[in-house]
Amino acid sequence: MRNSRWLMGVVLLVICAPAAVCAQPTATSGASQSVQKEAAAPTPVKLEIVLSEYDGAKKISSLAYTLPVIANGDRPSGAFASLRVGVRVPVTVSDEKKGENAMQYIDVGTNIDARVAHADDGRYQLDLTVDRSSLYVAAREQGGSIVGKEWSAGDAPPGNPPMVRQYRGGLGLFVREGQATEATVATDPVTGHVLKVEVTLSVVK
Repeated sequence: MRNSRWLMGVVLLVICAPAAVCAQPTATSGASQSVQKEAAAPTPVKLEIVLSEYDGAKKISSLAYTLPVIANGDRPSGAFASLRVGVRVPVTVSDEKKGENAMQYIDVGTNIDARVAHADDGRYQLDLTVDRSSLYVAAREQGGSIVGKEWSAGDAPPGNPPMVRQYRGGLGLFVREGQATEATVATDPVTGHVLKVEVTLSVVK
């Protein structure tokens, strides 16, 4: 009888001990998930995106854009915050079949799409798309050489069909609050100028 009671006690210990061990990680796992949810709460941030163009070491233009975005979740998803700015440039186009000229409009400017998520170590993960275009108008000098310049607002509509300079970049990077990050560097094949894209993120208090 005593042996039977002792065996029953051993069986109960064997059954109950693993249950107690298994219950402890569950509570810890729940606390970990709670902390993760709190860290990934939606956060309003502001992106400052600067497009700078260099001729060698000389900066010849700098365009700054500010875009408000909600940092949501632990990976970029959902709709992009978007910015569209530019002008519609009239360009004369010759129709050889009809023997006449027609006026068309070309969209020139900057398009930006961005979305942000929380990352580890206090950083943010950024998905960024930048599309920058401009007109390059060629002209023939008296000596026969061909030169050109970038068309800008206020200039007369281009008489000759212009070339369209374009930069397109789809970027994924990690950034820290308040720290300027150089996202990309590209060289224009027409002018040889270097375009740099710089991003700075700040949390909206």
